[in-house]
Amino acid sequence: MKPLASDPRLIRQRNDKTKKKAFKHAQRRANEPLGVNSSPPQKTAVPSIELFQKEDCPFSHSVRNRLSHMGLDFIAHTVPEGAPLKHELLTQAGGKDQIPFLVDHRTGMKLYETASIIQYLDKEYGTPAPTRLALLTRNLSLRIQTRSDQLAWAIRLPFEHARDVVDDMTMSLKALRESYQSVREAIVKPVPTESPQQRRAA
Repeated sequence: MKPLASDPRLIRQRNDKTKKKAFKHAQRRANEPLGVNSSPPQKTAVPSIELFQKEDCPFSHSVRNRLSHMGLDFIAHTVPEGAPLKHELLTQAGGKDQIPFLVDHRTGMKLYETASIIQYLDKEYGTPAPTRLALLTRNLSLRIQTRSDQLAWAIRLPFEHARDVVDDMTMSLKALRESYQSVREAIVKPVPTESPQQRRAA
């Protein structure tokens, strides 16, 4: 009696199954569109943090700095003066027309006030369980940084105003110099006089 492994009928059946598998695989590959990835598209990650802020606001600047320093992605909504629609959106989002205002969709937290926002970010996304000394140092550093930002903006603003005033004075002096030059040319311009021969002819 022949062993089962060498039975020609079993070998033929095995070969037929292998051919059928190969044929089905080739059919499936032929039906796929060329040059197109058939895997489902991957979703891009949307930042969970939204910040309502203003570019020239020192408090917003402090929050933006902390978010960038911690490497957190966020969506910034600028709420400038004279944009009632954006102020209305801010009020709808948080209940008050006040910036900076942070929304963390991951935890559902909504916060006003710079110190509260930075404290929340440090607690939620910073290093866990800081020591008392580290906490004291960090709070002191935060206060110094916030004050320095406010001072920097307070110092910068008069200089910008002074620069605008100097530009206006320069333009006024230039216009005054041109007016003086034209008046001087009109005064100094020689008046034509008649010669004695012209007087006799008259």
